[in-house]
Amino acid sequence: MRVSTTIIGLDKMGARFKAMERAGDETMLLGLEKAAISVHREAIKGIQKVSSGKRAWRYNPKRQVTISRPGDPFNTDTGQGMGSVHWEIDKNKLEAAVGSNLAKLAFLEIGTSTMAARPWLRPAVNKVKQSIIKGFKFVEKALK
Repeated sequence: MRVSTTIIGLDKMGARFKAMERAGDETMLLGLEKAAISVHREAIKGIQKVSSGKRAWRYNPKRQVTISRPGDPFNTDTGQGMGSVHWEIDKNKLEAAVGSNLAKLAFLEIGTSTMAARPWLRPAVNKVKQSIIKGFKFVEKALK
């Protein structure tokens, strides 16, 4: 299982992307890279911010950790989750993706029947969405 978001999935950007694609793939790739880096950076910042919650004993050897509150990004106990968050560009499809291939991060993002969601990716996208849109509008104007 993999959790990710595709930057070019922003509904209102389709026509602009097509115009920019005609202007040159290099311009698109630079914009996509900047967008992916922005989302990645915000996701990591959200994970690094420790959420208050209840304390529990986990792992081997046992140590006390803080379990994040529902609705907050997960707390990083071992660094494994945060270390798995990555971004990539598909040059053939002109798409950018940010995510993780760890199944547990997908469960944390959306929750399960026994655990409320601890979203870390959607809040990052929402936080930088407007700056991404402005960036592509700027590039679009520059190409005209």
